[in-house]
Amino acid sequence: MKRIIHVIALLTIPALASIMCSATFADSPLRSPEAMVALRARAVAGEIAAIAELGATLQNDKDQANDIEGRDLLIKAVDAGWWPSAYFLAQSYLYGWSDWARLDGEANFSEGLKWLRHAGEIAPPDAVAQDVYRLLGQIYSGFPVKGTMWPDTPVDEAEATKWYRLCALELDPFCEWQLGRLLIKSPESAVEGVKWLLSAANAGHEYPMSALAELYETGTVLKKDLEKAVIWRERSTRWGVTVSGRTEFEARARNKIAELSKQLTPEQLARAMEIAGQFKPSTPGWH
Repeated sequence: MKRIIHVIALLTIPALASIMCSATFADSPLRSPEAMVALRARAVAGEIAAIAELGATLQNDKDQANDIEGRDLLIKAVDAGWWPSAYFLAQSYLYGWSDWARLDGEANFSEGLKWLRHAGEIAPPDAVAQDVYRLLGQIYSGFPVKGTMWPDTPVDEAEATKWYRLCALELDPFCEWQLGRLLIKSPESAVEGVKWLLSAANAGHEYPMSALAELYETGTVLKKDLEKAVIWRERSTRWGVTVSGRTEFEARARNKIAELSKQLTPEQLARAMEIAGQFKPSTPGWH
């Protein structure tokens, strides 16, 4: 059965962005024969956006006979510098969404990674390409992608840092957290790492909050301060949008708070809880 690709990127033209975000293309105006004829005419005339749009439309329709043409049009768009089409191709290979994207019946990871890197490399500085950068960072850091761990994942923290940094510059809290996590491993980059953790924590992400708490608790990178450790642990229990494993996360945080509280005076503990309760994330509702 043909797999409908839901989202490939935030594109640079509203019409194509709308199509790429469509769940099934069923209501797309491009489903009409007249619209398809007009789109083909624009593509034949060499309009790169139309070539990319036509390729994505053919790839996402229900007729498998159109898949190869759609793939070839996407490649043509990439050759002209259209980075979202490279991301489209990357996902097709990584997840095995089309017959041509599979190798021996399985998703073709190495080919997908090649296209994904290409998308990241040709995306211009002003592109909204954090989805590409984030996925590259996850792959190179060995971080599961929606529960998926590809075989022979080339864990390379230098590469992961490179791509997470590009993603973090787009103010993506997840990438800020991951970048900070990697940077604090080295004394030379630890200070910068703390800054990224703080940025993600202040956005309301519970995991960098927990990471900061641990740094204050252990005295590694940051000066040991159990009161601040409790503050960040408590904040992590009140904020955050992680759905998976939230109950377990809160239980661990509560146990740690109880453990640290024994080492604080009642005044210190009360102050920590008051400060924690005053926290408001800088970007509420991010996900």
